[in-house]
Amino acid sequence: MAGLNVSITFLFLVVGTCQAFRCLSKRLLSPGAYGCLATELAASFQLCASCLELRMLVEIGPWGGGFGPDVVLTLLFILFAVHGASFDGASANPTVSLQEFLLLESSLAATAAKLVAQGAGMGTGWAVTKLYWSWELTQFHLIQNLIASECSSSIYTSLQHAAFTEGTCSFLLHLVLLKLHQSRPMYRVPALAATVTFLTYAAAPFTGAFFNPALAVTTFHCSGSNFWDYVQVYWLGPLAGSKKKEKERPEISPPSDFEHTIHVGFDAVTGEFTGMPEQWARLLQTSNITKLEQKKNPQAVLDVLKFYDSKDTAKQKYLSFSAPGHSQMFGGCSLGC
Repeated sequence: MAGLNVSITFLFLVVGTCQAFRCLSKRLLSPGAYGCLATELAASFQLCASCLELRMLVEIGPWGGGFGPDVVLTLLFILFAVHGASFDGASANPTVSLQEFLLLESSLAATAAKLVAQGAGMGTGWAVTKLYWSWELTQFHLIQNLIASECSSSIYTSLQHAAFTEGTCSFLLHLVLLKLHQSRPMYRVPALAATVTFLTYAAAPFTGAFFNPALAVTTFHCSGSNFWDYVQVYWLGPLAGSKKKEKERPEISPPSDFEHTIHVGFDAVTGEFTGMPEQWARLLQTSNITKLEQKKNPQAVLDVLKFYDSKDTAKQKYLSFSAPGHSQMFGGCSLGC
């Protein structure tokens, strides 16, 4: 069990290092850069390093350490619960970022920045984990280094079955993400962790259970399948399975109720409000609120505008947020796992 303790310590160090990086980045970077670059970079690094270590335990643990899959599945659940609590809105998943762009929840520049950060985070996580394994702190790592050059493909079934498995699991995962998007973290985090654990248990015997195109790249060098096979299963499969239903349009209450739903958002990349009524825009232009103050807390700015506007009209207005860039202001991108 000493080897298992070393692996658990490594996982905690990875999470702690990434959390420290997030705290430092939040202080030094602008909200837009933090939401699109820093959080995705840290989340991707954290996800890659932890998943590689868990995958090593899955492959070597049963015969090299004497523990069964229940130990690894328990670690997986705990780890993804920690991920959900610490990712700060990042997804570390290209399919989630592309969906946000297609649903007009993220601009092209923000989406490109997220994809670059995810690739850099995954690559760094892979390199750091390989370096950590080279130290051979446990028997697990010694065995891992011996068999590293002889790794085999994670596709254990036909290409069609494998692509269907990855696509179906990605669809179910994104469906749960969609349903729990507005839920409280105390409910959303364990529900997503349980979903990932179940899907991993179901898909691992067929595809290794990646559900993430960026994470799957770490296995492309293994023999047994060619590059196009990997692309079909681990890229096209998740992309095909991650389609969501169209975004619901906001409903405006009937005139007889004298209510008007206003959807105002804040684009963290451009630093501008979107969908703002002309009357509110005029109030903002004549106010003493600086651009920096608007970026730091757009919600407070909108609350102030709403307050002053309500003094000049007899109609009651209520505000809901559903615009691109707002989630980036308060933590970056929406979670996927």
